[in-house]
Order: sequence, then C-alpha cells, then structure tokens
Amino acid sequence: MNNSRLRRKEGKAKKALEVYDKVNKKAMDLYDNYGQIAGLVAYTIQAMVEQDEALGQEFDTKLDVPE
Repeated sequence: MNNSRLRRKEGKAKKALEVYDKVNKKAMDLYDNYGQIAGLVAYTIQAMVEQDEALGQEFDTKLDVPE
C-alpha cells in the first residue's frame, strides 16, 4: 500500500475515534441526566405521598372520622 493511501486510512481512523469520543461523552451525559431525573421523580413522589398522608390526617381530624 502506498503512503498516501495509508495516510488517508489513518486520517479516517483518527476522525472515527474523535467522533466515537464525542458520541461516548454525549451518551454518558445522557445517562447522568436520566439519573438526575430519576432522583427528582423519586423525591417528588415521596413528597406527594407525605403531603397526601398529612392532608388525609387533617381531613380525618377536622371531619372527626372514627378510626
């Protein structure tokens, strides 16, 4: 194989690796974002459950509902 062909293949390989690095970083960023979102969703659900329980107890007290 002559030198110019070899250099072209090396250039293509380098570009492919650069693209791979960018794609890999974006995939890891996406993974991190999904992790953060999952944490926020879990926190929100827990806060809603706690608020629902507190409101339920308040309704029971104000309406004088027997247990």
